[in-house]
Amino acid sequence: MENRRPVADWFRRCMCHGLPGVFALSGTAAIAETPANPDALQEIVVTAEKREGTVQNTPMSISAYSGAELLEAGIVDLEQVARQTPGIAFETTGPSRTQFSIRGMSSNGGAAPTVGFYLDDTPITPPIDSTQGKNFIDPDLYDLSRVEVLRGPQGTLYGASSMGGTIRLITNQPVLDRVEASAHATTSGTEDGGLNYSFSGLLNVPLINDVLAVRLIATEKHYDGYIDRIVPTAFPLPVGDTRGDVAAAPVAIRHDDVNNEDTQNVRVLVTLAPFAGLTITPSLYYQDVAQSGENSIDDPPGGLVQYQPFDQPEPFHDRFAITSLVVKYQLDNALITSSTAYTQRATHQSESESEPYLVLFSQPAGLNAYVPAYATETQQSKQLTEEARISSSGDQPLEWIGGVFFSRFNDTYFSGNQPIPAYGALYGDPLPLNYTEPDKLRQVAVFGEASYAFDNHVKATLGLRYLDYTDSYSLYQEGFLAPSGLASANGSASGNKVTPKISVDYTGFSNLLLYATAASGTRPGSANLPIPETGPLACGATPPATYRSDSIWSYEIGEKARVADGRVTVNGSLFYINWQDVQQQVYLACGYNYTDNLGTAVSKGGELELRAQLSSAVAFDQDVGYTHAVLTQTSAATGAVVGQQLQNVPKYTLSSSLEFKQPITSVLSLSARLTNSYISESFDRAVKPAYDLLSTRLGVHNQRYDLFLFGDNLTNRVAILANSTSLAVNIPELNREVINRPRTIGIDLDYRF
Repeated sequence: MENRRPVADWFRRCMCHGLPGVFALSGTAAIAETPANPDALQEIVVTAEKREGTVQNTPMSISAYSGAELLEAGIVDLEQVARQTPGIAFETTGPSRTQFSIRGMSSNGGAAPTVGFYLDDTPITPPIDSTQGKNFIDPDLYDLSRVEVLRGPQGTLYGASSMGGTIRLITNQPVLDRVEASAHATTSGTEDGGLNYSFSGLLNVPLINDVLAVRLIATEKHYDGYIDRIVPTAFPLPVGDTRGDVAAAPVAIRHDDVNNEDTQNVRVLVTLAPFAGLTITPSLYYQDVAQSGENSIDDPPGGLVQYQPFDQPEPFHDRFAITSLVVKYQLDNALITSSTAYTQRATHQSESESEPYLVLFSQPAGLNAYVPAYATETQQSKQLTEEARISSSGDQPLEWIGGVFFSRFNDTYFSGNQPIPAYGALYGDPLPLNYTEPDKLRQVAVFGEASYAFDNHVKATLGLRYLDYTDSYSLYQEGFLAPSGLASANGSASGNKVTPKISVDYTGFSNLLLYATAASGTRPGSANLPIPETGPLACGATPPATYRSDSIWSYEIGEKARVADGRVTVNGSLFYINWQDVQQQVYLACGYNYTDNLGTAVSKGGELELRAQLSSAVAFDQDVGYTHAVLTQTSAATGAVVGQQLQNVPKYTLSSSLEFKQPITSVLSLSARLTNSYISESFDRAVKPAYDLLSTRLGVHNQRYDLFLFGDNLTNRVAILANSTSLAVNIPELNREVINRPRTIGIDLDYRF
């Protein structure tokens, strides 16, 4: 919903931990105008076009969520935002391992993502394949100003990784003229789990009034696990292609709630305004995420359980730091902005491979019993980015922006297995496989966009971006599973791309914006890692050494309307996307997968966002997204067929919310909210059934504090969020299904000093 009441600057509030269910929201912390009708939905400010506008007058399909609204809803991560945003899909294997797609632009295949991800002006999505793949970091949302979700290709302003759209997280900046402080605490209990809690704090201090200020934010969060890990006394052998009856085996060791998650976060921002027009803002964002086990269950047999032949923990650890410097200088009719950022990230993940290895090596004599096998993946990455731009300011018929962008990304990826003595006698080497892969990607871009208002009602926008890139990698491997004895390999790719955009909007009708847009998007191609063609893991398939870049043309029409004296907004859009040389993953029966250009695809559909203030106390929100994304041309070699739905693209997304707010005293108000989010069926390695999640919140609040009782996933639905792949290799006898958190009931308190 749009923000329904004025929010003073000092009232910028921190994020809370609580309701993982989501609902339809739209707003930012900045209010453009207070309507005369006290029940009218208020206009809000966004910067999706890298200049200030409002959701209602920005000619694109955009959803925006203010920090204040997210606080009231109990939304604390991007998965929750995605569930209530039409047109978005995601899959996740746990914290910091989520990847998103927008409008059917599935990001399963390829080295680059299809959705851009920005923290303020800093791109923070891994731009090439790595341990995280195209996964997003999982930044804490405490003290966030807003989230902006831009649907449709954003190649002109946001680059090659924004084919489907862009997600932007906008932080609150230091306030130069007053002290601000707040604290937040949450505690809850999860069914089949234990106690969850979070503590957050904010302090904003002007060191020199109106000249220098610092803003400090810190968070500590713990989510208790809800999945058990069992080691049977004698792990049953498979029967043909069927897993043994692990649920009936006697239990030797049982570890309860192994998928605990802990997060520590610190953010420091400094703003220096030495003279009028100039602001300098250095910042540091540091976060550490650790998980003691996977959010996945074994299928078969199902249930909140993982089974292992040996007692082998499977922890995950992600640590990242973002250092940035933003300088802005306001001229009479233009704004100059320089944004420099340096991002570092390190991850480590471990996984038991004893069961897959028995299945894979069961034919050679002597390997008819389980042996301890353990795989690890680590990655260290660094990225330097710089964007310098100049944009017009003021209310003029001609608005323009132009700039240059540079990035340099380096990472080193290592996948390792522990030596297995039983294999040494058979293969002459006890080590199955270790490999190291350093990657480098350099990007340089020049971009510009201009809009001209021909009269009071018609405006046309033209945009263009030119990208030049160079990608190189090396591969060093050892062990008897190294494909065809290959010890090392090198490869590189380079190219340049142009992404144009044209848009026209019309405002000749009262409280109605109509627009039409044609825009292109692209992402570079890359190389596949070798797949075994000989030896124990021979796949019987030879993937292409490289795959081509893919590209799209998107055509969109939309409207944004305010009716009923400003108490109702109806924003709708229809799109048609033609996708050429689609990059998608091809899964092989041997457990490996690779990326290939599957052919062409079409994605078509639309989104509808309804906000209605039914009375001064009751509001209703409804979001509907429809995406029909299928292959229209392919080759038999890929295993895909014409008409096949693209991976991780649900056809329908719906979110409904009913909210009640009523003063109960002169200083205290009652608030209640009921929310349901529905995601239809999709697939990756296997089908992910449709699911819906029901949530509620009930609380009181005033200018000083908010106190809420919340319930998430009230019907205790089990939703399959991903069919997880093994670190080493997959087997048909076992699938790991990543699931959501069970029913969670708790209380949260936000206090402003």
